[in-house]
Amino acid sequence: MDTAPIPAKAAEYAKIIRDNASLRRMIQAASDISNRCFDNTASVDDVVDFAEGVIFDIIDNKSKPSYYPISKAIDANIDALEERRGNKALISGIPTGFQRLDTLTSGLQGSDLIILAARPGMGKTAFSLNLTRNIAVDAHVPVVFFSLEMSKEQLSLRLLCSEARIDSSSVRSGCINDDDWSKMTEAASVLSDAPIFLDDSAELTSLDIKTKARRLKLEKNIGLIVIDYLQLMKPRMHIDRRDLEISEMSRSLKALAKELKIPIIALSQLNRRLEERSNKRPQLSDLRESGALEQDADIVMFIYRDEAYNKDENNPHKGTAEIIIAKHRNGPTGMQQLMFMDAYTRFENIAHGIEAYESAANPDLH
Repeated sequence: MDTAPIPAKAAEYAKIIRDNASLRRMIQAASDISNRCFDNTASVDDVVDFAEGVIFDIIDNKSKPSYYPISKAIDANIDALEERRGNKALISGIPTGFQRLDTLTSGLQGSDLIILAARPGMGKTAFSLNLTRNIAVDAHVPVVFFSLEMSKEQLSLRLLCSEARIDSSSVRSGCINDDDWSKMTEAASVLSDAPIFLDDSAELTSLDIKTKARRLKLEKNIGLIVIDYLQLMKPRMHIDRRDLEISEMSRSLKALAKELKIPIIALSQLNRRLEERSNKRPQLSDLRESGALEQDADIVMFIYRDEAYNKDENNPHKGTAEIIIAKHRNGPTGMQQLMFMDAYTRFENIAHGIEAYESAANPDLH
């Protein structure tokens, strides 16, 4: 009997080989998970995390070797550099919609953990929602927004008012004229088509976020995770020291960004001690409760609005905000000034260049 493979069935044979390889990986994964279950030193959360991880790798068709030939890494870098060299305007990461911020960062990069920090009332949630909108609507990249502070109804209303440029206080009171209603319906149409996913579950742990993000990566191919905000996350286990709890959460988020190869933006509070200084622009030392945030983050961004402290009507900085990149593992630090429209909770570009982040304003950078 002639048992030679038939060329016409090559695709079918290839599928059989792939399926058998996946089954072998499943058998190995089941064995590894079973061994973890009998490991008395591992917590239930650790076993669940491990089990989800190995199953996710198989579903995602990844065989994760612990080694990677440097030749492949070099080739990938050369190819990317050649593409950028031929197009100097190219943003290598995900564009944020804020052009000068993109100039500093070259867009949001895969695997990056980005800490966005500010004092209350500076506009952390507003800015992160603006980023979410720009990336989902303009760049067509799916985004999941985990809100541990606001409900999905509150978030969607903020997005609507910002998109329509309507005073949110008027909307909440029901005072909407025909012109504003028309703007709202147009905004609703734009946002309804956007790949934005809102999750307002309370007391999420890093494992909860990891589980949800893995599923969304497989089902929706999310390209960005936003978490509002870090200090409201629940630690996986009680630790007597708050700084160690924050450290565990930040390390877990950085590991998740690397695993999914997508950027994660985690909002964070700043220490109130900065209120005691004459110059209230944030510094890296103001990151609240843990130095691990600075250590784990690839980028640390601060929001500073001078008008929050200086209420003078003649304040030249009225209606503006500074987005300060205080740490950038793979690029320059700097500051971009944006327009801030409080009534719409909206940030926009203004015709200013990137400002140097002077050591006088922030001595921690030097």
